[in-house]
Amino acid sequence: TIARAREVIGQDPELDRRYAAVKIEKFDADIAALREAGDEENAAAMQAERDQYVFDDIAERVQRYPNDQHLRFQLGEQYWKYSDQDPSLVDEALQQFQISQRSPKDRVASLYLMAKCFVKKDMTDMAVEQLKSSLELLPGMDKQKMDVYYMLGELYEKEGRLDDASKYFKEIYRADVTYKDIADRVQRIYAAQKEKGNA
Repeated sequence: TIARAREVIGQDPELDRRYAAVKIEKFDADIAALREAGDEENAAAMQAERDQYVFDDIAERVQRYPNDQHLRFQLGEQYWKYSDQDPSLVDEALQQFQISQRSPKDRVASLYLMAKCFVKKDMTDMAVEQLKSSLELLPGMDKQKMDVYYMLGELYEKEGRLDDASKYFKEIYRADVTYKDIADRVQRIYAAQKEKGNA
């Protein structure tokens, strides 16, 4: 029905989105059925086909609707997802996130993923800039803010800036002791600071 509507109406971003969503649901149902039947080989092959469809569909829709900033964000996510296999995709992801950060809905997530891209390119100072920019948009301590704090803590810890790392890790620890490995992180920082003080 959606395919027929697309033929009649022509280009329509909402119909395109719904069509893709239905196709992905069908892929997911088929993959689940194969796994339930114990057919992991065909399930894996279909998963790869599904992933390729998602990538191609988003890339095609960005071509059709270049001003859709949320689509740009989704395409950036796809490039980021495959950047371990192809490091050149980091720059492709960055380009999309630089556009999608203009969208209020995707600004924080775009800045966060831009920071991850900069880390992968060994541009720590630029990663920190993106993370600090995102904090200006996160007044409350929610999961998004904890993710940003955690990444800042990690970056500062790697640079040996233990006091700066401690500040961000402790904020998370105060809010949620079960977040990732934050309890271990805080204890390790305390121990490192103590050792540094005794040196």
